[in-house]
Amino acid sequence: MGVFIGADGGGSKLMLGLAAEGVRSFSRIDRGVNPVVCGIERSAEDITRAMLDLCEREHVSPADVNGVFAGIAGATENDYKSHLKAKLEKAFPNAACGVSHDGENIVYAAFPDTDGAVVICGTGSSCFVHKGGELFRIGGYGAFDLEGNGYELGRRAIAHTLKSYDGRKARGVLCEKVESLAGGNCLEKLSELLALPVSDIARFARAVFESAEEGDEDAKKMLDSTARFLADYIKAASRFFEGRFDVVVAGGIGTNRYIIQAIRKLVPNVGISALGKDPAEGALVKAERLYYGRKHF
Repeated sequence: MGVFIGADGGGSKLMLGLAAEGVRSFSRIDRGVNPVVCGIERSAEDITRAMLDLCEREHVSPADVNGVFAGIAGATENDYKSHLKAKLEKAFPNAACGVSHDGENIVYAAFPDTDGAVVICGTGSSCFVHKGGELFRIGGYGAFDLEGNGYELGRRAIAHTLKSYDGRKARGVLCEKVESLAGGNCLEKLSELLALPVSDIARFARAVFESAEEGDEDAKKMLDSTARFLADYIKAASRFFEGRFDVVVAGGIGTNRYIIQAIRKLVPNVGISALGKDPAEGALVKAERLYYGRKHF
């Protein structure tokens, strides 16, 4: 019992959860809050304002909030964690506040009290192992670890389409779908495409999934490459366990049916499932534990 707020933010959206005396409500904002992309100040301001707006909507006084946790992609950027935490502590003066990366949300949603590994594959990708109450990170090193995610799939789809104009790639369904999303010939819109933020490029991954469903071989190859990259995360995580262990895959890219099936073939001795909860639910669990002082990462 009590009042808690949890936030899950990434490159394309912010999801908030509010639990008041056992009743939960959620709010989604289709705007990226990754500080690496939109800046530390704007990200912190957007998240704090969104939490206050949710409190107002649910008729909750900020002074009555007991715990707040924000798990945000890119939270390890410079002094972002301390900056956002200071804003949250000011907005919610009686709350235990915490800020970390979005991986913690998914771990708490998937394995609040047990061991396992989570693979996150949205705009970016990474893997976290929860073992014995500790959290270990695998991958997700920004510009030095770009594969296995929506941005890379979208980038490859656009690149494939551009190469089809000069004969390096054959035209197919994928090119048509990319052009549809781009609003025309990609070569003619090259300057616009080059100026797109990471989150907008990631939206072109949709063309890859749809084309693969329609049998486009180039799209299938891209998805197979993504699955191999994510399977390598799981293989690296296996060193923390003896024998079979559970893996939960989260994010719009990783939970695609084609990707899940491909990963299962590559690592058959692991229990793989898609995350059945919104990561914001994990953020609420963390907010509660911050307040009650229970063991947390």
